[in-house]
Amino acid sequence: MKNNTPSFVRQLARLMLSIITLLATTAGIVAASTGAMFTDTSSVDFEVSTGWVDITSADGTLLPLSNLKPGDVLYRPLNFVNSGSLDFVYEITAVNPKGAGASLMDVIEVETWRVDNATDCSAKEMSTASLVSASATLKKLNVGEQKLETGQSETLCFKVSLPHGTSNSAAGKSASVSLTIATWQS
Repeated sequence: MKNNTPSFVRQLARLMLSIITLLATTAGIVAASTGAMFTDTSSVDFEVSTGWVDITSADGTLLPLSNLKPGDVLYRPLNFVNSGSLDFVYEITAVNPKGAGASLMDVIEVETWRVDNATDCSAKEMSTASLVSASATLKKLNVGEQKLETGQSETLCFKVSLPHGTSNSAAGKSASVSLTIATWQS
């Protein structure tokens, strides 16, 4: 004959555990529904907006150069202002013109310097300037990645020259050259 006692004890233990779990759950529900609980809610409003990048230049025509002859060196300032709400990085490149004067892009040389103000853009004041972009032909002009903080301004000085060894093929040519000033947030 088999002993059924362990099986009965196990079933009794399960029953007791179930009853205790049910009583604990019921007590929790009763306490939560009849207990004094204070509650409160609050809301917060906030505004969301995006920033913008805006570069402005007070100067219209940067390089009104005419009647250049081999050996000429001219200085022209360009002032930039960060009028946006974000700091940005900018770079400057020259756009190749079309027509007979396009060949001037290969002979005119440009250096770019950072100066304190437009009046410092001269041969006399270059000793206090800092070089931004080394001498290159106008075609290869690349003022790379200059940072400008919100509300700040800076003046660049372009030292433009027509080298002494410029050939006669550049004589009598003219071109309208545009500088592209690309900006992006930093």
